[in-house]
Amino acid sequence: MNNLVLFRALSTEKKSVKSSKVIRQEFLNYFIKQNNHAFVRSSPVMPLNDPTIPFVNAGMNQFKGVLLGHHDAPAFRVANSQKCIRVGGKHNDYDTVGLDSYHHTFFEMLGNWSFGDYFKEDACRYAWDLLVNVYGIKKEFLYVTYFGGNEKFNLKPDLECKEIWLNIGVPEDKIIPFGMTENFWEMGPTGPCGSCTEIHIDQAMQEKNQASRVNKGHDDVTELWNIVFIQYQSHKLRRILRKAIDISEDVFKNSSLLSELTNHVADNLGDFYPEIHQNLNKIQYIIKYEEQVMKSARQAALKNWKKVVNNRPELSEVPDATLPGLSAGYYELQNLLKSKAQVNGITGEFAFKLYDTYGLNVDTISKLAEIESIPFDPNNFKMALEKAKKQSRGSSVSDNGLDFECSTFGKKLTLKEVIEIENYINETIKANVTVKTKTVNLLQMLKENNLTVIPGEVYPENGIKIVEINSEILNSKEACCGTHLHKTGTLEDFCIVNLKSQGASSIYLKALTGPAATLAKLSGENLKDRIFKYENILKSNKVDLKDLELKILSERQKLLDKNKRVKLPYVIVQQSLIQLENLLKIIKSEAKGITRSSIEEEIKKLLDSSSLPFVVHFLQPNNATLENVSLKNIIKLCPPTTPVFVIIHCDNKIKARCVVPPHLQSSEFNAKMWMEEVLRIFQTKGSTFRDDDPQYAYNMSPTHISNDNFKSLIDKAISSATKFASIHVKSEK
Repeated sequence: MNNLVLFRALSTEKKSVKSSKVIRQEFLNYFIKQNNHAFVRSSPVMPLNDPTIPFVNAGMNQFKGVLLGHHDAPAFRVANSQKCIRVGGKHNDYDTVGLDSYHHTFFEMLGNWSFGDYFKEDACRYAWDLLVNVYGIKKEFLYVTYFGGNEKFNLKPDLECKEIWLNIGVPEDKIIPFGMTENFWEMGPTGPCGSCTEIHIDQAMQEKNQASRVNKGHDDVTELWNIVFIQYQSHKLRRILRKAIDISEDVFKNSSLLSELTNHVADNLGDFYPEIHQNLNKIQYIIKYEEQVMKSARQAALKNWKKVVNNRPELSEVPDATLPGLSAGYYELQNLLKSKAQVNGITGEFAFKLYDTYGLNVDTISKLAEIESIPFDPNNFKMALEKAKKQSRGSSVSDNGLDFECSTFGKKLTLKEVIEIENYINETIKANVTVKTKTVNLLQMLKENNLTVIPGEVYPENGIKIVEINSEILNSKEACCGTHLHKTGTLEDFCIVNLKSQGASSIYLKALTGPAATLAKLSGENLKDRIFKYENILKSNKVDLKDLELKILSERQKLLDKNKRVKLPYVIVQQSLIQLENLLKIIKSEAKGITRSSIEEEIKKLLDSSSLPFVVHFLQPNNATLENVSLKNIIKLCPPTTPVFVIIHCDNKIKARCVVPPHLQSSEFNAKMWMEEVLRIFQTKGSTFRDDDPQYAYNMSPTHISNDNFKSLIDKAISSATKFASIHVKSEK
């Protein structure tokens, strides 16, 4: 990548190279110091007041309110340097990057503006003087275009502009007329518009006149400057010198390209845009996270799509097989086709779903429609997209709380951090800090330092409130459009009552203030008291573990059911869930201990009292679940030379296990044969554990049994197992 502009041969100066920093500074010095223009700094690349574009894509964006007459201009003469991103909307260079040497997705626009001051002649003279006498570009390599008129719209050629260029000294054979597409500027379907004149440069420095190649898409004859005369609603002026960073690599072939570009941008733009250096660590963290997520998602997407293509080879024609949502979007389309006997086409609403949910662009949707032989009109999609743009979601503030969404870029908000946030805000409330407010328009807002704005928020042209708090506890300055407190103490109280992830990189937070927050905290203290009582009950000697377990499970279920429970502090809910889970673990452990002791005692008594050479026994322990009782361990309580058959019943389920020592196994008696006598009674299946020999050990899988015939089946099973063992196992003499 090379951020230097070569002036060798093009320039009459001895210095052959100028950096973007020098070009920018010379531009601003020329207009601000030499020609009395006021400086307006770059607005953020995320538009603050325009939902029609994803990013600021031109130097005029921040002056849109002035052009539309919403508020006054900051000065009669203005110069600016605006960061621009073009990846969508009317000015979309995304698909053109890499095909020529001059289209870029991120670049700076240098501009000088006249709001009711000078007009055509001065505008043209300033541009020519700066290029030829300051930058030192040889004028014989410069060409000029002007508006040649349009009969359909009854617009006459701008001969005044042509005459100005002739008076400046541009040869007539280098002044070329063009039509509406090249030399007429419109802000939108309605609004300010006017003819424009452009300066083009022959970078190949050819002696032959290149006028015939201007505006023909040649890489060596390119636009250098554009002057717009907005004369059909008001007389305002814009012109641009565009300097871009040259990126020659495909961003998807080099997954770390953005990370590498970060330092490069900071080095070249950091002096002029200090916010880049101030936030460089955050920028690098976010970019690194996004790159890792994108790389992983694209690798998985390609793997999944290859499986789809293997089953249907014609899908290999679909563009961008690494698109993360491609496979899921394709299956969504298949579900649509299968759900209806006849599909008349992909509607705009369904196309928007494929775009919004799965990230499929118009080209991909069109190709899928072509493969499936179903109609698709991109215009219907555009209408659905415009409709969706008018709908917004996100954060909201009321008189007793707020709903807030924000990006965390993969970082989870810990319980400790939530506590710190609550404490920080409540300390600020207790301090009763004065809240300062002032009302500004959009351009005035852009002049504010250290101002916090919400990404994606659409701010109006006028009536924007700047809310500022300065204290030892909190220093904050934010832009907002709502009403605000005069002092923080008016809030009385604050607590967060809900926090949840919104996908992989953002969170949703709900908080209460005032009496609602205090009431939520009181409910939280009551919850803590109940849990404290459960802990004391568990510590006591006399406790019904089953009853206590049911109470704790009920308490936990209430906390998990957010729709039914009262508002509670999020921190207390999370801490309480942890405490309740720990109590359940203790109950489970104690119940297992009690059950184990009870069973051990029961087996010991059985062995002491029985004279049979085998053991057949039925267990029905209290406060136990079938999953928590190990028949394998119970059988180990018996002598290893004794055949053992144990059936256990808990919570309307039974299971069984039997073992036959090797010295007693035969073709007529082994563990599997013994168990089959009982399996027939319960009409269920048996199995072995992974390492068991079925002749040595065999099991009956857990089986539901109704209370109606429970006793008769158990009696029959015990009788059958005892009878079978009595036939084949004899007492030792």
